[in-house]
Amino acid sequence: MTTDDATLQALLSSTPPRPLFILGKGPRFDDPETQPQQWEHARHMVDRLRDGSLAIVCAIFGDSDVLGVAVAAPGKTEADLQAVLAADPAVKAGRVSVRLAQGIAFTPATVAG
Repeated sequence: MTTDDATLQALLSSTPPRPLFILGKGPRFDDPETQPQQWEHARHMVDRLRDGSLAIVCAIFGDSDVLGVAVAAPGKTEADLQAVLAADPAVKAGRVSVRLAQGIAFTPATVAG
């Protein structure tokens, strides 16, 4: 099945952008003292999925400068994401760095037609 131009344009114009964040290595990433915060970061991300703050959390493995990406749940704002990040143990410890951005997130349900 190939998506035609009109359908693609409709999807792009009807899907509101959402805030997201991109995680990278922070200044203390290689500091052994921050290693325990990695596990607590993972717990924090799962808890934010469960409480509805985040819609998508993706850990990235391998040789990449990007360690992870998360997309806010529909209706959440950049301020909501900043609150999520302010409470993140790995961010607070300097283990990970954060870049905020805006993007459009598609799922199989949003493109079904």
